[in-house]
Amino acid sequence: MSNVVPDTPPATVLLVEDDAGIGRVVRNGLRNHGIAVDWLREAAGIMEMLEARHYNALVLDLMLPDGDGFEICKALRRRDIAIPICMLTARDALDDKLEGFAVGADDYLTKPFAIDELAARLQVLFRRHPAGGAVKHWDIGDLQIDTRSREARVDGKVITLTRREFDVLAYFAAHAGEAISRERLLDSVWHAEGNVASNTVDVYIGYLRKKLAAVSASADIQSVRGVGYKLV
Repeated sequence: MSNVVPDTPPATVLLVEDDAGIGRVVRNGLRNHGIAVDWLREAAGIMEMLEARHYNALVLDLMLPDGDGFEICKALRRRDIAIPICMLTARDALDDKLEGFAVGADDYLTKPFAIDELAARLQVLFRRHPAGGAVKHWDIGDLQIDTRSREARVDGKVITLTRREFDVLAYFAAHAGEAISRERLLDSVWHAEGNVASNTVDVYIGYLRKKLAAVSASADIQSVRGVGYKLV
């Protein structure tokens, strides 16, 4: 049985935008959509804010007075910080968009934009990234998963996981006991990246099963005939 400890609503995003007018519009507009906003006008405080509070997403301006959005995004991903990132920028060239995705952005919205569209895109990110969303911690048997620290433990012992392995395990934990298809995992964890084959899911399930077995975890990823897998 899973014991889910929910975060309190509403969803909260960290907005990093140096333009005061745009910042106020985004902050007030997202609040009208039920999304709380903490607003920074420079890059310097990003890490401090991310370490101090749990955010469902980061809305990041590409051109900041003290930093480049591409480099900031790249640095966050190097540190294995998996928060969903939506970039905001006036740079609408295809090469800029492709670079944004290449360095780890999850979405890219060009200025000018409609607040309704930004809110809708953020809601998609919240659904696709449950580990970066409302739930911070799960207990499934003796397996403990903490999405803030991005750690999985069994009886206090940390299980060494790659970023993708953690994302897969966290998704299963968020839906413990529920049969999940390979296609759903690919869409929710891999986000249909390129031409990822469905057997990629099987490979990662194999990795996770071995690592759970190595620490004698009571939690197990079971096959569900004709569907996919479930965490029990």
